[in-house]
Amino acid sequence: MLEIYNQRQTGIFRLYNGKQIKLGNSLSGHSDELNDFIKKNDYEKNIFLMIKYRDDNELLRSSIETWIRVKGYNCIIANQNNITHDVYNPIALSYVCKYGIAVFDEAEENSAYSPNVSYELGSMQSQFKKCLIIKHRGLRQYNFFDILKDDGKEYNAQTELKSIIQEWIDGLN
Repeated sequence: MLEIYNQRQTGIFRLYNGKQIKLGNSLSGHSDELNDFIKKNDYEKNIFLMIKYRDDNELLRSSIETWIRVKGYNCIIANQNNITHDVYNPIALSYVCKYGIAVFDEAEENSAYSPNVSYELGSMQSQFKKCLIIKHRGLRQYNFFDILKDDGKEYNAQTELKSIIQEWIDGLN
């Protein structure tokens, strides 16, 4: 019986604490990759950074990554960590991170916010994971859908953003 219990099962993601998560069809073939990721990156220290990917916010992304690492956490960014090698990669990453930070930065022409960030945040929230939601004050007039119903923090300058993130991480301990 013990031998049967200990066999690897397809579509089951096991955390180090024994918790098992049944994966949906799109991720069921990636349970080994998810488990390998956790072996290399401490689940308890993984923070999924959800942010737009564009050239003009590369410095912002890099700064946030540094702030997270200085606090002793792993900054997991979808375009830097590939588990599934397809469109489901951000969802896979949401499973291997205990925490998340969703940044809705300044609006671009014809796009107030990133639907990808909202989608990734929704995945984290559906798993009841603790997430910090940060919204640029320039987005105040936009009503986002219910995924942003939770209290979030607003920022205007990068120094404010750094302070918000560092205080939030300090509260995780």
